[in-house]
Order: sequence, then C-alpha cells, then structure tokens
Amino acid sequence: MQENVCLDTNIVAYYLNGDERVIAEVGKSGVLYLPFIAAGELLYGAKNSTKVERNLKVYRLFLTKCSVLFADGATSEIYSDIKIELKKGGKQIPVNDLWIAAIAKQNSLKLLTSDKHFTFINGLDLKYIEMYKV
Repeated sequence: MQENVCLDTNIVAYYLNGDERVIAEVGKSGVLYLPFIAAGELLYGAKNSTKVERNLKVYRLFLTKCSVLFADGATSEIYSDIKIELKKGGKQIPVNDLWIAAIAKQNSLKLLTSDKHFTFINGLDLKYIEMYKV
C-alpha cells in the first residue's frame, strides 16, 4: 500500500530538477500533499528565476498533481507547541518550516524533506533524504 506524504519545498525542487533518488521516493508515494507555504515558496522561486515562464509552467503543472493543505486554528496550536518545544531545547528552525511541520503533524502525514532541522521536532513522522552538494 502506498503511503500518502507531505512534501517540503526542497523535495519538490529536487524532484522537478530531476534528482533520481527523490523521483523514486515520490513515485512510490500515494497522494501527494503540499502545504500552502511550500506552494508559495515554489511559486516565488519560479517568479524570481531567470526562466520565469518555463518555471511557472513546470511548478503550476506539478501543483495540479498535489492536494494543497491550508492552516487553520488547530494548525496554529500545533505550530505554537512545536515552537515552544524547540525554544526550550535551544533549537530554531525557519518559520515557514515550522508551519510546514505543523501542517504535516496535524494531518498525520509523513514529511519528505532534505532539511535536517526537521529532525529536531518530536513526533513528526519524517522521511529525511540527505542531499549532497557538489
């Protein structure tokens, strides 16, 4: 049975840039969920690129293959709990990633990411894919 997953922004970028490991991991997943924040980050990246029209077309097509998840009051509760726990532990992660983690936790989804700082979050179902910079 295929597992439904929540995608972090960087995983989508690696996927769209043809990374074989990420393509294989995403390909064996069920429903692809994308937090609205990741969708916004991807569209920003496309609009801020040197190939705006091409990248917007590619990103928008990918977005049609995903179910976009939005935040609500329950997400805010989870976000605040994560942020307090990280603060007490002396850890910080980017604010957008806190929201992405909260959305994944709220929806009981495994988060696919290459950002190691997500490992600081207790109770987050995570598939960390280490990427190597050349």
